Amino acid sequence: MHELDERASGQTIRVRLGERVQICLEENMTTGFRWQLVTGGEPACALVDEDVRSADGRPGAGGRRCWTLEAQRPGQGRVELVYRRPWERDRPPGRTFAIRLEVEG
Repeated sequence: MHELDERASGQTIRVRLGERVQICLEENMTTGFRWQLVTGGEPACALVDEDVRSADGRPGAGGRRCWTLEAQRPGQGRVELVYRRPWERDRPPGRTFAIRLEVEG
């Protein structure tokens, strides 16, 4: 599995058919901000899991939101995420993350 964090933003990631890519990004939902998936690597990849991991279990502590994608057909796909408050859709996101996935058959 390819494990990526915010430093991978802007890169092209090459994977083989059937391989998985996991993207984990830091967030603190108590501020109202959360990462939102805009595009999930279609048509070459598909989202197979999303979960939130608390840093230490304390109230108000940050954590990480992770997405797992699987390469399902040869080709290309783009993964784009934005870090914003859900009720502030008319404002630019606080942060962005984007990669291009190239799936080899």
